[in-house]
Order: sequence, then C-alpha cells, then structure tokens
Amino acid sequence: MLKVPQLDQVTYEQIKQRAVSRIPALTGEWTDFNSHDPGITVLELYAWLTDMLDYYMDATGDAHVEKYLKLLGIRPKTARPASGYVVLEGAGDGVIPDGTVLLAGDIPFETKGEYRVETNRFCAFLREEDGELSDLTAFAGVDGDYAEMFRAGTWRSQAAYFGFAKPLQQGDALYLCVEQNEKRNPFSEPICLAELKWQIFTENEWTDIEVEDDTCGFLRSGFVRPALAGDMQPLRPGPDLPEAYYIRAVLKENAYDCSPRLGRAFVNPLPVEQRRTICREGERLEGLRIGVTDGCAGQELLFDYPDAWKFSLLICGADGETAVYRYREDLEEAGYEEQVFTYDRSRQMIRFGDGIHGAVPRQKQEIYVTGLVTSLCGAGNIQAGELRTFENGESFPYRIHNPLAIENGRSRESLREMLGRLEQ
Repeated sequence: MLKVPQLDQVTYEQIKQRAVSRIPALTGEWTDFNSHDPGITVLELYAWLTDMLDYYMDATGDAHVEKYLKLLGIRPKTARPASGYVVLEGAGDGVIPDGTVLLAGDIPFETKGEYRVETNRFCAFLREEDGELSDLTAFAGVDGDYAEMFRAGTWRSQAAYFGFAKPLQQGDALYLCVEQNEKRNPFSEPICLAELKWQIFTENEWTDIEVEDDTCGFLRSGFVRPALAGDMQPLRPGPDLPEAYYIRAVLKENAYDCSPRLGRAFVNPLPVEQRRTICREGERLEGLRIGVTDGCAGQELLFDYPDAWKFSLLICGADGETAVYRYREDLEEAGYEEQVFTYDRSRQMIRFGDGIHGAVPRQKQEIYVTGLVTSLCGAGNIQAGELRTFENGESFPYRIHNPLAIENGRSRESLREMLGRLEQ
C-alpha cells in the first residue's frame, strides 16, 4: 500500500524556535529574542504564515476528494428534474403545444413536445383462466386497488384482456400501472419472468401482434406499444361482460415469483417535466445580461438566478457577431477551442476556459444568459393527484391529473453520497 505523505508535520512553535535558533549563526549583534523585539515579531508572522501554508497543502478539500473519486470512475450524479405523466379528461380532440405550463400548487411543470389530444379511455379489464372469463374492472385502479392479472405457480392457460372505449391507432402507447413488489430486488436491466403472446380482436378473430414492452412482462409500471395488424373491432366476450375494443396478453410460459397486479391503464398520457423555461436558446433578454468579457483566461462572473438548472451563454460582439457557449461539468475535459463554461452552484459563479481547457472569449463582448430553464429538481417531486391545472386554464377545455406520483427528481449528488457509493 502506498504511504500517504504528511506535509503538516511541525507546529507553529517548532517553526518559530527553528528560526530563532539560526539567528546566532547569522549575526552576533541580535541578542534580544523576546517577543517585544520587532525582528522577533516579524519572524513570528512568517512562522504563522508557514504554518498556514503547511496546513492547506496537507488538507484534502471536497474538490480534491471529487478528483480522487473521478480517478476511481465515480462521478457525481447530476441534478435532474422530476418527470412523469398526466391524463387528460374532457370532450373533443385538440393540440397542446410544447412547453405548455401546468401547475401543482405553485410548482410549475411543462409539457414535453407537441401533444395531439385524441381521447380514448381504458374501460374494461378481464382475466381468462382455462377459458373462463372474470370481470375485474371494478378492482383495476379503483380507490388505489390492484387486480390480479395472472396466478403465479400454475400451468393453467391464462390471459389478460384490456378493453378501451375506442379502437387503438397505430402509434398509440398504453401506460400500465403495475403494483410494485417490495420483496423483489430492484432491477435496471430488462428481465422477464414470463412469455407473453399479444393479440388484438379484428373482424371476428384474434390477430397476433408485436409489442414493445417496457413493463418487462408486467414486472413494473411502464409503456406497452403495440404494432397493430389490422383494424380493431368491438367485442363482447360474454353476455355479462362489457363490450370494448380489446387487446390481450396470453400467458405462454409462467415463471412469475408472485402474481402481477394491474392498477390503471392510460392511452397516450401526456409527458411532463418539472421546469419553467425563462427563455429559449439564442434569445437575448436585457434582464439576463451579466457582464462583459475581459479577454483573460478563466474569467469568472456572478450569476445568482433562483433555481437555475440549465442555461447557455450568448456572447455578442460590437460587430453583431454572436457565439453560444455551453455548459460543461468539468472544464479539464474540454479542448482549447471548445466554447464552453462551467458553473459552481455553491458560489453561483460562472467560469470560462483558460485557453488550454476551453476557449477564452475575446474582450469587450457582452455576455447574456440564454436558454435559461429553472427547476426545483429534488424538491420538485409531487404526489399522485397534485398536478391539476393549466397555468392558463381558459385556453384548454380539459381536466388533468397525474395518476401516479412524480418523484424521480434529484439534486446534484453530494460528496457524502458519492463516498457512500464507493463503500458499496
């Protein structure tokens, strides 16, 4: 094992006594070594300064620890805004533009991408076992309940039927809320404990289709994206069963450790993210002018906008020429020509490159913050049902709510959390 050198090995008194002990060897005229002597006072000052330098050279600050962790392949997890889905209810189709603001109390969320409203709803859930159908619609998602989809540990023929008020269209995505099994270890890589065959009902017969299944065979909540093969037709599977447009999953191989349970299902829920866009990239707002370049390496500027999450810098010359500098977590990874900057959130300080790591902007150019987006990140998570209104409610004739909690936002990983990952 490498021996870690200790640079701060001597105390202030030891440094002072070493210096005083050398005086007789240098001059015989200096005989008063008491503290009132001006020469001793100056010597004590330099002894104190030397002691401080030794201390700081030997100290390991947070910045140093992060560099050491980087050598071990551990980088801080960056801040991330909470994101999830909302469901729209109301009559009529329409278009909701990208960036439409929704509110959960005072917390803003924005829609991700343009959204075409084509209202369709999940209206029936059936379970088939050995050819016998049971209507479990009253349990699927009602008052937070879940309906059992398949029975684990049996080789009986089983299928789960999902019924909708309208036929599904090509490109539709179904979001299925599946009960999380707390006994099962969390997983990130796709796994599957069952083999499923997906079918839709078309013209008096069941037709096999391919699906993209993010739920890993109903092990977690996620999207199921069917590739439709033909037009769906309405079906009433039995005299006392609801008529609907059905898609079903037939269980071909059963290796479930416990029975999967379905809550609610939604057609094309609207994706949202906890953020507020102050200005688009390339826009120049006078209120976001933060200074002028000085042409020096490593120039720093203060930027203390509340909850700033993501932004770039617009550099404007007197000749009308502009350049966009983009954020880089670590300037040491940038080339000398890259137009980048970094931002120390603890000090609220922007810093440009030094000409070796990141380009140095030419002097006397105005600096504007552009593409500014704010977010509460880890403080922007909300519970189910809290996202209820459009900021401009009169513009859209729809009711909205988030059926699931939106709780995947996080702040930048702290040093303590990084060290915890190292210990794991």
